Amino acid sequence: GNLLQDDCSINGAFYTSTIGKCKLNGTRRLETVVACQNNATCVRTGQNIDDFYCCCQEGFMGDRCQTEIDECASGPCQNNGTCKDLLKSYECDCLNGFIGVNCQLQVNESQAVCDLNNCQNNSTC
Repeated sequence: GNLLQDDCSINGAFYTSTIGKCKLNGTRRLETVVACQNNATCVRTGQNIDDFYCCCQEGFMGDRCQTEIDECASGPCQNNGTCKDLLKSYECDCLNGFIGVNCQLQVNESQAVCDLNNCQNNSTC
């Protein structure tokens, strides 16, 4: 199930969590289990080999933190902009005539040309 962010900071006194691996503290030896992926922290919750959960790094989800969150899934790019999924972020490639983080602003083409050229030789835009 889903864990609250605070659950990931709780680590029982009898267990240690290591990046990507779970093991029990103490005299009883339990081989390390490679369980959590993408630098997630493993938190032991009991004596059995499957008694643990993974605390995912930002940008990952899933029982073992195996899935990168697709920030493009919500369709943040407007006006037919193309979304590129990045780790913990996204980038919109806007069509001509649109700018902004989400391609939400329409550009007045003639004004943009004038702004770029600074209306040289005493001309007016």
